[in-house]
Order: sequence, then structure tokens, then C-alpha cells
Amino acid sequence: MKLILGKLNNGDIFYWDISHMQLKPVVGDYAIVENKNDYDLVKIIEIVETSEKYCKRLTHGCELKKAVCLLKRNMIRND
Repeated sequence: MKLILGKLNNGDIFYWDISHMQLKPVVGDYAIVENKNDYDLVKIIEIVETSEKYCKRLTHGCELKKAVCLLKRNMIRND
């Protein structure tokens, strides 16, 4: 199972599933992710590979949502 650790604009940090994606994420890039009942933009701060057994520990038993799109940093920022 492949996950990204992403940071929301409010500073909260969560995991999202990217196992279904063909593209390889890069730390520092961005992702559009499922969040509650909508979508949000997060900055990718880590990429994690784990088993389903340990995934529940990483997410503290919370429902694991998916990333829906990966975006290169230069598509969002000009620095």
C-alpha cells in the first residue's frame, strides 16, 4: 500500500492513499485529495509504503481517503 503524508493549508497533517495512481509523487509537490465531503489541496511532505496491517496504525483507525490528482510544484507556485 502506498500513501502520501500531506499538509493542509491549516497545518493539519494526514495520510492519503495513492496505491491506485500511476504517477510517482515527489516530496514538495502537491495533491488534490478527498477531505471530509469535499476535496482539498495538500503539500506532499512524505511518501510511505506500508501494509494494510500498519496502515490502520498510521491513520489511527480513521478512514483512509484517496488522492485524486498529483500536481507538480511549478504548476502551483512560481518560486
